[in-house]
Amino acid sequence: TSISHVFINFPEPPFVSGNEAAESSFHMMTNDLFLQMHRVLEKGGGITILSDNQRYMRSLAETAGSLLEQGLFRSVDALGTSSETLYGV
Repeated sequence: TSISHVFINFPEPPFVSGNEAAESSFHMMTNDLFLQMHRVLEKGGGITILSDNQRYMRSLAETAGSLLEQGLFRSVDALGTSSETLYGV
């Protein structure tokens, strides 16, 4: 556990065309990746994900939320706002 923060900028969503049947092979933000990030993050470390795709960010928030419920991650107050708050265009 030696990584203090993971930054992921504009990851490829699984549905590039809007058609959920047309899944992208470049999609990397899986439950397994979140588990791997948890494994290498130091205590108190963080994850920041930036995207302009609100639908995709909601999906990632659901994935992260399920891990939060399992006790693998915790919500923190960052700059007076909850880290679970979604920001987007």
